[in-house]
Amino acid sequence: ETLFFHRSWTGNCIFLIHFDRDEDLLRATHIEANRDPEQYNSGGDENDLRLVNRLIDRLLLKNLKPFNS
Repeated sequence: ETLFFHRSWTGNCIFLIHFDRDEDLLRATHIEANRDPEQYNSGGDENDLRLVNRLIDRLLLKNLKPFNS
């Protein structure tokens, strides 16, 4: 019950999103971000959360608004 986001060109795992089951739903409980500066240059927790939300919107929910909007 974990969603993994990996960089496509390196294969490095960047984010792990952990879920708990609640009847027929999965609820995100917490996110882990890779803090190895050689693998991911994080802009901090708030930036990581925005990026994860955008990745979920674009890749899973197919909301194709540009990243800069």
